[in-house]
Amino acid sequence: MIENNICPVYVFAPFTNEFGTGLVDYGGSPGKSSPGFSQLAAALMAEKQFNERDPYIVPQLSWLMDCDIQLNISKGFAFDSVPETHLASQTLAVLPDPCAIAGPSSDLVGLELGNMAQAAQYPIVYARIFNLRSAFTEYSNFSASVFPDVGSTAVAVVNFIRVKGRFNYIAVLYESTDTSIQRQEALAVDFDAYKMAWASFGYVSERSNGGTTSARNSTLFNVVQKIKDSGYRTIIIAMDHPWTSVLEVADAVEALGMNNGDYFYVWMDWLSNTTSWTINSNMTKLMDGSAFITPYPDYSLRSLTTSQNYIPFEASWRQQGKDMVDKLNEVNPILPGEPGYVYAEDDFFLEVDPDLYASFMYDAVMSIGLGACKAAAKETSDTISGLDHRLSILNLSFVGATGTLEFGYKETERTSRLISTTTFAALNIWNGSYTLTDVSYPNSGTTWVKLTPFTYADGTNNPPELLRDEPEQNYIGRAYRAVGLSFMTFGILLALASMVWLVRFRKEPTVSSSQPIFLHILCVGAVVMNASIYVLAWDEGAGWSKQKLDHACEAFPWFLYTGQLIIYGSLFFKLWFQLLGRVKPTKILLAIMIAAVICAYATLFVWTIQDPNEWVRTVIDQTSGESIGDCDGDLLIAYSVILFVICFIPVVLTGWMAWKATKIPEAKSYWTFIMIMCHLEALILATPIAAILRQQTKPEQEFVGFAILIWFFATIAVVISMIPPTIAYYRRGSNDSKRKRGEFGNGAVTGMAEPVIET
Repeated sequence: MIENNICPVYVFAPFTNEFGTGLVDYGGSPGKSSPGFSQLAAALMAEKQFNERDPYIVPQLSWLMDCDIQLNISKGFAFDSVPETHLASQTLAVLPDPCAIAGPSSDLVGLELGNMAQAAQYPIVYARIFNLRSAFTEYSNFSASVFPDVGSTAVAVVNFIRVKGRFNYIAVLYESTDTSIQRQEALAVDFDAYKMAWASFGYVSERSNGGTTSARNSTLFNVVQKIKDSGYRTIIIAMDHPWTSVLEVADAVEALGMNNGDYFYVWMDWLSNTTSWTINSNMTKLMDGSAFITPYPDYSLRSLTTSQNYIPFEASWRQQGKDMVDKLNEVNPILPGEPGYVYAEDDFFLEVDPDLYASFMYDAVMSIGLGACKAAAKETSDTISGLDHRLSILNLSFVGATGTLEFGYKETERTSRLISTTTFAALNIWNGSYTLTDVSYPNSGTTWVKLTPFTYADGTNNPPELLRDEPEQNYIGRAYRAVGLSFMTFGILLALASMVWLVRFRKEPTVSSSQPIFLHILCVGAVVMNASIYVLAWDEGAGWSKQKLDHACEAFPWFLYTGQLIIYGSLFFKLWFQLLGRVKPTKILLAIMIAAVICAYATLFVWTIQDPNEWVRTVIDQTSGESIGDCDGDLLIAYSVILFVICFIPVVLTGWMAWKATKIPEAKSYWTFIMIMCHLEALILATPIAAILRQQTKPEQEFVGFAILIWFFATIAVVISMIPPTIAYYRRGSNDSKRKRGEFGNGAVTGMAEPVIET
């Protein structure tokens, strides 16, 4: 609650770890600063500039000249956020309630403080927290975070490894704690969205109070052994207690020989301090060539990627004078001689770089002040409730030390920073320090931009192979094979059933007039064409050898084109004999038909001898080794086009004969026209579809697509050819059953010459 326009702010910052050891900042100033000391300095900078309405970093401060709110961070208002259970809440319980809390940088402490803030009803603005329970109002009604939650960071991590060519075979090594399990679950959402092959491996940390457990006897060792057995070579490490867990990981991977440059380690959003990176040889080998993905302060990024001299936060940091140094030493919660104690010299702000996350603490404090002024503008009294204060914070949009800052409350009701206002960085760790190699800018959809080449564990810029023991082969699955073979079986059974029906009723006039012998031949052609589906249905996944698959590839065009020639050849000769005796005989069409059949088989023979199709397995991803198998040949397209042209000739000849037979009722040639039109329409649609299917990386879809096309061509020929005799037979039977005694039947005048039709 804010009373009399004064807002006391408690600051929690990391000065020590859970073992009571002092921390060293990421900025590389050992002995001169620490993460907690640097973040406290940033908090005091924010307090000063807010109270003075100095717009040097935050332009929106110039709009608040009518606001009388003042922040207050005094001696006794700063605390060490050591991640020890209940210490933070015990500290806060004996103190007067503040206006708000800024910090800390630990999930365990942050959630405890969040519960205390909710009970006392004042806002807490997290400077760095990951747990999703801090980001949703149903868990915390009085929190906000200037740091993105674990869901946003997971998106950035997955997109980063994809930029580095790691599309599959990802192992997630996570500590079995509340927050790390959330990390694993958040990564799973994005992996599944991209349909990436991945696996998760959880472990329980067995180090306590700085003690060690033999690597080969630890739970972590067994889990890392499973990762090695899986063959996955990209390992994302998510942990809650990096000061202890990193050492465990280093010992395990060294014992298992996984520090040899064949693996790519990616640290997700939380890592131990820089001094631990070279604490022993195991740690050095583990860290070298790894990537640390983290939200990054905008001012640091601009200082590395632009030539401009005006970088507000950094410039303001350098401009702080002795008064700020004196206040920093005064507010310092660590007493001289205790672990984590730092004393700021007069040149502190000139000689010491700010901690990597100090700017987030600055924005946390600044948002408390801006939110207070926003809430005060709506109040008529001198008292502002904690709930109104917190809601005003969540509705802020301002430019701070970390760039443009907005919370997700208005869009998603999440109280953490919007991913669209977050800068993410990939830090390439090497020799105990890091280099910014890749960056994801705000409003980029977490698209990564390379600033400098990444150096991997082997010292080169070439990423290690994924080295999956069995790369994805894209075999045809049983379900897809069953679908294709089911179409084939149905087509064959339909053709055979039609043949049986023709034999059964062959003596009926309506059937015998339809030239059943040629319909039998047509059904044989449909069986042959459907059989071509069978030779497409197999690959190595079904146990077929390379030699057997080569023979199947050679046989496929024979089945396909033979079936087509038989179907249209039978229709041609059926119409020919129906016209025979009623037309002037001509041998030109017959000669062309025979020539086309001979040319087709000659082409198939030459193709088989000269350059037969063979089974080829093509690697489509050099990094992962993923491949597809298919029938291919150097002259596949050329011979396919030649055969298509040749086999189209019988189609044209059959259509010509059908047109000439339109004046013969029993020929019913219009059904032949219907069949040809169906085939042509299907052909027009099939050509682009076939081209697309050939480009499919999943042969399952390709196989089913071709199976349906082949089945349609063969089956539609049988169905349409069987319609005329079937209708005629059952219509005749119906008429016979209705004829009454004494009625005249159908008759015909004989002895008169029929008209001669020119062909």
